[in-house]
Amino acid sequence: MTSPHRLTRSYKQHTPVVLGIVSALKPHKLAWLLNRYAKLNLRCCPEKLRVEATAVSFSDRTEHMFFSLVKNGLITEEGNTLGYVVAPLVQFDFFLWIEDQTQTFKAKDLCKTLRAMDIIQYVVILSNNRWKQHYDRLMEVIVDL
Repeated sequence: MTSPHRLTRSYKQHTPVVLGIVSALKPHKLAWLLNRYAKLNLRCCPEKLRVEATAVSFSDRTEHMFFSLVKNGLITEEGNTLGYVVAPLVQFDFFLWIEDQTQTFKAKDLCKTLRAMDIIQYVVILSNNRWKQHYDRLMEVIVDL
C-alpha cells in the first residue's frame, strides 16, 4: 500500500549558464571589459589546482547572483601553458559561469554585447549537455567568494 502523502519541492532549481568565449585577450583585460560593459564586479582569485599550475579565475558574488570567469588554461609559474582546465573544450579560451537565482540576468543580452566588441572573436552559450560532463573540473577552478 502506498502512502497518500508525498513530499514535493516548492522551489525551482536554477541551472547555471556557461558562456564559452574565444578571445586573444589576457584574463585581466577581459575581466575589465566585463566589469565595464556588463556592469559586473569581477575580482581576481588565483586558485592552485596543482603545485606547479595555476588557473586564473575572477569571481563576483551578489546576494542572488554569482559570476565566475575562468581561463581555459593552466599556467606554470614561468608563464607557460601546461594544459587545459577542460581539455575536450579546447576551442574556448574562457568560460563565464553565471548563476542567477532571480532569473533577471539575460545571458543572451550579454552575448550580444560581447559579440559587438571587435576584440572578442566568438561567444556562445554552451548547452547543458556540453558543460555538465565537465562540471566537476570546472568546480575545482571556480572560486566562491
